[in-house]
Amino acid sequence: MTEFSNPSPELLVPRLRTGSSEAFHLFVGELARQSVRPPGEDRTIGAMCLAALHELELGGPLCHAVEDLLAVRANETPSNQVGDFRAVTQTELLSDHPDFPTDDAYEWPEAWREPLQALGERYTAAHFDSTCEELRSERLVYNLLFRKVQTDVPTRALPVEYVMQTRAERFPNGVRWLNMGCGIMEGQSYLLNKSALGVPPVEVVGSANDTAATHKFNALLERASLIHESVGIDIADAYDPNTYTWSRGSLRPSELKNQSFIQRFDALAPARLTGTKPQVHPDFFRGDILSDDDMAEFTTAYGRKKFQVVSALTMLHQVNGDDTNKERQKLLERGRELLDDNGILIVSDFAWLTPRARAPQRLNFYRHWHEPFRYRSFIWDASEPEAGLQEILRSKNSRCDTFQIIDKVFDELAT
Repeated sequence: MTEFSNPSPELLVPRLRTGSSEAFHLFVGELARQSVRPPGEDRTIGAMCLAALHELELGGPLCHAVEDLLAVRANETPSNQVGDFRAVTQTELLSDHPDFPTDDAYEWPEAWREPLQALGERYTAAHFDSTCEELRSERLVYNLLFRKVQTDVPTRALPVEYVMQTRAERFPNGVRWLNMGCGIMEGQSYLLNKSALGVPPVEVVGSANDTAATHKFNALLERASLIHESVGIDIADAYDPNTYTWSRGSLRPSELKNQSFIQRFDALAPARLTGTKPQVHPDFFRGDILSDDDMAEFTTAYGRKKFQVVSALTMLHQVNGDDTNKERQKLLERGRELLDDNGILIVSDFAWLTPRARAPQRLNFYRHWHEPFRYRSFIWDASEPEAGLQEILRSKNSRCDTFQIIDKVFDELAT
């Protein structure tokens, strides 16, 4: 199974131009919003958004690329569409411009105009000079139309570590952990190697005593790992260099400029991609968690023994098919099926939970997910299924460096 083989008819590039559509105006509106309030207050992202607005106003080749992006990604929110567009642009820049993003010039729109013009021209040339099958094999076109942002930030795995440590008594024989939608498994490698790499301290806010809560939270994260086996599953090949390049391109420019961050990022990536190797690395299975055939292969590969922890970290908001809610529910149900009788399903995403009093209980996903404390973690406990999903943590941002604790178990733990 390869990413570029056998494209189905619905994935072929649409020929209809939709520049005057509502979707186009919503996309432009989101660019304008992020130019003023960029994710992570990253000036470089704001500058890119301003430059893109200028190029789209001129009506040049970049419009063709954006129009096709919007036609193929019609089920995505404008926030996600802009995020995908930025990841495409940054991936191209990382290949063609070795000074990106370390040159501070990229904090100004002028530096983005030439790369954005080149992207539009390159896309348009590929679009009209190739057949659909050849077109889809082109990295730029494939990324623009089909890949979804893959911000594989290692610290997003911290809520998983928190859950394991706060409920350690139920795992006397250690934890077998399955991570659904694992990317290049940065978070899994992070937790497996935390004793060697160290865990950066996080902050707890909104408690009765923030200093004491912060100390207790960090002490939990520093405990010895309980993981004895870790498996990741994803549609994209975690061992494909293109997946690694895309994951890098999905990061914020401020992260790409941070040498210590990138050194750790590369150290945690699969060794065959970077030449580096952490002490312990998770296993990987390539497949679709929603595919019965793929899951039959998964069972053959890993046996029928269940997992103590199953996680879906920052991936449910990217599910946007014809029946998005049904597909998300199916993913959650598949995760529950893979748990043992005492296991825990962990979901972290830009979501809020419908109160149980308003049946049926469901996760609702924020459209503007850059606002503070909209990245939240929930658990489903197989030992008490009637409790449904329960919110346990809120993170100030999706980098998981500042938390609000909703989990009652935390207060019951000894300091």
